[in-house]
Amino acid sequence: MTEQPKDIIVGEGDAPWGRLISLNPIYPSIEIRKDAVTFGRTVDVCDVTYKAPTVSGRHCKIYRDPTVKLSNIVFVDDTSTNGTFVNGELIGKGSKILIQNGFEISVIPKQGSEKISYIFYDCFEEKKEVDQGGPQSNYDLREVLGTGNFATVRLAVQKSSGEKYAVKIIDKKKMSMTSKRKDSLMDEVNVLSKVKHTNIISIVDKFETQKNLYLVLELVTGGELFDKIVENTKFSENICRFILKQLCDAVAYLHSKDIAHRDLKPENILLASPDSFVIKISDFGLSRALDEGMYMQTMCGTPQYVAPEVLQTKSGYSKAVDLWSVGVIMYILLCGFPPFGDPNDKNFFNKIKMGGFSFPSPYWDPISDEAKDLIKNLIKVNPIERFTIEQTLSHPWFSNHVNDLKPFYSEQKQPQQQINPKKTKLEDSEDTHEKKKFKPTN
Repeated sequence: MTEQPKDIIVGEGDAPWGRLISLNPIYPSIEIRKDAVTFGRTVDVCDVTYKAPTVSGRHCKIYRDPTVKLSNIVFVDDTSTNGTFVNGELIGKGSKILIQNGFEISVIPKQGSEKISYIFYDCFEEKKEVDQGGPQSNYDLREVLGTGNFATVRLAVQKSSGEKYAVKIIDKKKMSMTSKRKDSLMDEVNVLSKVKHTNIISIVDKFETQKNLYLVLELVTGGELFDKIVENTKFSENICRFILKQLCDAVAYLHSKDIAHRDLKPENILLASPDSFVIKISDFGLSRALDEGMYMQTMCGTPQYVAPEVLQTKSGYSKAVDLWSVGVIMYILLCGFPPFGDPNDKNFFNKIKMGGFSFPSPYWDPISDEAKDLIKNLIKVNPIERFTIEQTLSHPWFSNHVNDLKPFYSEQKQPQQQINPKKTKLEDSEDTHEKKKFKPTN
């Protein structure tokens, strides 16, 4: 593993006004102590130099307005041929852009050893956050891993240990944080900090400032289940069973603690590693701290997974909403498309409210009656008639196939699905031993 070189200091003075945290261990991070810093290949002209041939002689300049004393107004000038990028967007030669704390600046935006990118930290803003109780004295916050309606997730490296985490930064202003809502959110965070389950992302630490709430989370590297679905379209019943068993175990744990997730969807189900089908649920519970109007706003982006009672009532729905979402996820994993069609269809929400879905041929022909029966009992409009999590886990689609799951649990590194050229992509051979005769649930 490459050891990152010691930080370099550009300029004189007692303390830096800005820091550039390198995202490539080949290159050092930079403390900025002079008003303007130039980057490029020309040694006699540039403060920070590179040997890479795609870097221009004078590639870019980062500078602040020296007339402003109590804060920083910082710009990046692009003077390059191949381009300087901020948050992935090209500035353009001869143009400049105003940057803020946490922006990513790329001289070479490629991945791997050629990448020359930094996260800019405004030391004035950082000091404010640290003084108010932020995590910056304990963690280096690095590149953005994801964004949402109210939050940004960044990679974080613990300074004392070098351990990597994900830090979810919740913008309290965007959440329209009233005193009552803040108390509700903090109560929820305190509850969730005690949640410990192998298939749930754990909260390691928490920090709060006037502007933000910081949640330090377990880091997983396999990406979202959503991306896996896009990549593979659909999965065999055994792979689906393994994913659903973990999901249902996690939901059972949450429900036993009287916690409903309320936003189960493939985007909130993460994979432990790229070559693994071990899952981790994320973004659970915090939606309960939102008022119903804001909660519904967060649902609008992914309405495929929303239970009908959520659409029909402003409040009062139960943990049963999670089971509806489990059913929809199961449906998609098995066939590769959602049960209620296109959300842009004018009848889409009516289909959800009426439970109007089917198992169209030929897509569902090879899928077992057990699987279809479980889905029918999960995607039930009346939440009282809908399966509970206990009924789901005891259903024959799980209980008759315990041996099918043993290979997945037998190794820490879960086996990838074996592709049979005679079968559809990502369909493995099911066990051929005799199963208990299945009778549909009434």
